[in-house]
Amino acid sequence: MDIVQSVTLNRKNPEKTVVYNQKNQNTYISLPRLFNCANQRVKHGIFLKDGNGEQLENKFVLLTYEIESEAELSLNKIYPLPEAFADMKFSHFFKGMIFSGRPREKKSGDTHPEDLILLVDSEHIVQNIKKELKND
Repeated sequence: MDIVQSVTLNRKNPEKTVVYNQKNQNTYISLPRLFNCANQRVKHGIFLKDGNGEQLENKFVLLTYEIESEAELSLNKIYPLPEAFADMKFSHFFKGMIFSGRPREKKSGDTHPEDLILLVDSEHIVQNIKKELKND
């Protein structure tokens, strides 16, 4: 949450992974499209802080599925990704993983009642997008 300026509702599903808006100079990055996930129900936009004030212009905005809840995470609960992920291109977009203690229905034979959550490395994503925009 240290790099989140604000969260807003998004009213339409993005047609591209990255869209630059000339009016407000914001760059919108669709996380579902970036990770080749279903491009449905993209409901929220996360404005990232950049040290240039509180205006909502000239920002990077991560578009994502509905945010159901938020939580501050203790650093001792964030684990590095296993080395097996290193060969996968997408793993560079994540800074770690946690296990959610959120209650859910336990199924027969289920030994892991917690969900695995990958933490997006938004700074790395923004750096890659900036490189791509410069190359265009």
